[in-house]
Amino acid sequence: MQSFLCKSNACLTYAIQLQCGCNGIRHQSNSNTIWDTKDTERGSKYYRHMTQITVQTLLTHYSNVSDGEIKYSQKIFNISGFTCNYRKKDRLMRLRLSALVAFRPPKASATSVLVVLGLWLLLFHWFTRIDVWLHSLMCSFPGSDTDYHVLLVADPQLVDNHTYPGRPWPLLKLSQVTADDYMRRNYRSLLTHLRPEAVFFLGDLMDNGRSSSDEFYARELERFKRVFAPGTTETLTLVPGNHDIGYGDGVRLPSLQRFETFFGKPNQRIARKGHELIFLDTISLSNTQDEAIYGEARRLLEEIGREPKMQPRILFHHVPLYRDPSEQPCGKYRESRKFPVAKGHQYQTVIDPSLSLEILEKIRPDYIFSGDDHDYCEVVHRYTTGEAVEVTVKSFSLAMGIKYPAVELLSVGEAGGDAAVAYSLCYLGRPFRDIAAYVVAAVANGLWLLWSFADRRSGAKLDFPRLLRYTAVEFAAVTFMYWIIK
Repeated sequence: MQSFLCKSNACLTYAIQLQCGCNGIRHQSNSNTIWDTKDTERGSKYYRHMTQITVQTLLTHYSNVSDGEIKYSQKIFNISGFTCNYRKKDRLMRLRLSALVAFRPPKASATSVLVVLGLWLLLFHWFTRIDVWLHSLMCSFPGSDTDYHVLLVADPQLVDNHTYPGRPWPLLKLSQVTADDYMRRNYRSLLTHLRPEAVFFLGDLMDNGRSSSDEFYARELERFKRVFAPGTTETLTLVPGNHDIGYGDGVRLPSLQRFETFFGKPNQRIARKGHELIFLDTISLSNTQDEAIYGEARRLLEEIGREPKMQPRILFHHVPLYRDPSEQPCGKYRESRKFPVAKGHQYQTVIDPSLSLEILEKIRPDYIFSGDDHDYCEVVHRYTTGEAVEVTVKSFSLAMGIKYPAVELLSVGEAGGDAAVAYSLCYLGRPFRDIAAYVVAAVANGLWLLWSFADRRSGAKLDFPRLLRYTAVEFAAVTFMYWIIK
């Protein structure tokens, strides 16, 4: 190796195991090889080639990189020094740096690249972990620690092509991933922080469970298990919704049987803390044509009606019982307009008035919890021997048309005690705030890239090929970080 005089005062390229032509003045300083960059102008063009090949053409322009930056790169990436072998026919320089620094913008230092990646990492960590954790800390079960604590989840309604018909596949996939991630991380955080004894789902587990093929249903079932990962907590999915099996005379027996196979048989009752918890399929009970559909629900209703009421009763079902919205507003927690009373293809917003009254008279519940409406509503139903408070639980999903998804926290104490049954609303994080933050960050990142790749000597002309290469590498790195941290 020998010293030589270059046509230009500097020589530097960033690549992974890149061999390239090099002209430069080599100086020795404290046994480290450095390059004299005094009077060097910032280059506008870079000749690069990957994977250990020899580039015969010399770099025509060079990056304005200081000795300090070179030494910093040596320190960070464990490079002992840059060497340049001079021969008569060709000159070779070998540099070993990481991929991102290899593709870094001309005006950006290695530090700035790492700072940008660090900011993305912090942003992902905030919205996927810290934000949901903070919202979980704001919630707690009412009552005492010895109560039976239940997390009530309504209408997750996994997004599919039935949710947004006609939406292009990429946008539909983005909607699915966004909704699934939102529910998964909130559900996981609630279970970790609140540690309920049980989780009860109140129907509409899927958006198109009633008419989907068996193959599609199986895939959606796996999605449901990924979003609501089963753990040690008792989880009951005994309440079907109209999106799971249809409504009334629109219920088809195969859909009902499929739901029972994978989620459990509806129309059951269990005892907890001196209370009777009743799960009633009021949707199938509304069927008037096929006893195979309404038979089990009818038998349970008649059986309870014949028995004397020995314990307080709590009823769980999907579609709310009939009420007059003009007489009973839903309370301060409702964010949308007054409760609608309407019906259409495969849905009703309330159970028919006569059937609602029959359910009240025969079950004689003290509390009722339902779903379907997606928004909160609390009303009082009166019947011959008493009255019952019905709470319609907010949807758990961000895709159901409400601004503030939530769950209901139910505490069941020993019967006869003060406030034996207590419940409270627990809000999840505000939807789409993370998406908005990511969009703003992406725009800022894009502006930084445009500035970094602008060539001042050619009137801010962009080096598009290199810009695209770096953008692809950074996008891959950012995407990888997101999937790891989520």
